[in-house]
Amino acid sequence: MSALPVAIDEAGPDADGAISLLTYAVGSVDRDRLDVALVPYRTGSAVLAVARTPQMTVGVVGYSAAPDRTTLLHLATHPLYRRRGIGTALIHWVQSSHPGIPLVAETDADSVHFYEKSGFTSVSLGEKYPGVERYLVRRAPSHYAPPR
Repeated sequence: MSALPVAIDEAGPDADGAISLLTYAVGSVDRDRLDVALVPYRTGSAVLAVARTPQMTVGVVGYSAAPDRTTLLHLATHPLYRRRGIGTALIHWVQSSHPGIPLVAETDADSVHFYEKSGFTSVSLGEKYPGVERYLVRRAPSHYAPPR
């Protein structure tokens, strides 16, 4: 499938469609788990951005930036819009906002291939939770920030 053109902007956690998309990143519709995931965005310690088509919100990314790295906290696309370049566009948007420092994330076996295709290297963290292998993925710093 070809890339779907989207507009990406910072948004609050209550932006249209953001919470429903975060449930895919959190892996559960459990309200307590979702509320914990929303804390960094509600307190301002992390940034949330959404990808929109003219019709709807189709992707979400959350991250925190430090002087030595930018950490992806959440990344999700609407199931009907996956494999259309939205996740990759969100990653590029985050990295262009913080060029010159690496981009890192922790992910599961289901998503590690996506990150590797997007230019990340991966290292297994082992079974961090019973029966769940986790990976640390890292993308080298970008030294080019396209105009927004």
